[in-house]
Amino acid sequence: MFGFLKGRKGKSVPITDRENRVAGETPKVLDQSLLVPIIKVAEFDTYSSPVVALSHDDSPVIKPFSADLIVMYALDLPTHFQFVTFRDLKNSSLTSEELHSIALRNLPNRVPKIELHGQAPQYMVIAGGNFEATLLLFDSMWDQFEQEMPGELLAVVPARDLLFVSASGWEGAKTFLREASSRVLPEDRYALSKCIFVRRNGQWMPYTTD
Repeated sequence: MFGFLKGRKGKSVPITDRENRVAGETPKVLDQSLLVPIIKVAEFDTYSSPVVALSHDDSPVIKPFSADLIVMYALDLPTHFQFVTFRDLKNSSLTSEELHSIALRNLPNRVPKIELHGQAPQYMVIAGGNFEATLLLFDSMWDQFEQEMPGELLAVVPARDLLFVSASGWEGAKTFLREASSRVLPEDRYALSKCIFVRRNGQWMPYTTD
């Protein structure tokens, strides 16, 4: 089942070794072949955390995804991601829409081997430790999942490296995903969303459970 799951060959860099860097470190003209989308959680300012004000040009390019998740864009370098800013777009003569299209097109070739573990109704998807949550953007993969699973596709991404999948037609699917999304994480800095997502008409949206 799901023998189609393949990705880029080669050893991926462990998640703890991939630093996220933003302004001032990307080349003036982006290497478009290295562009990838990255699913992140929307961060809201709090009084307990310091806030660094960035100019518009130095701010990372962000696109809303669903619920509390957003899409950012980065150069997938050997040791870290360098996030793309509006200055980079200007220097590369790209629009935000073009950036998104290029990053999505590159994703299948930048992701390491994708593995599916478990059995119905409990599946976990593994993709090297950096792209698991971002696989929500891998539409062709989910199109094939939908052919194999009963009912609507359901997923949770409690952390950058955690992606759990089930389907509404399986008994116990919602219980499994609720428990998976509520697990205690060893590193909160990689935490993403507790929301259960459902895929409808090719789009992921929050799933309302009983």
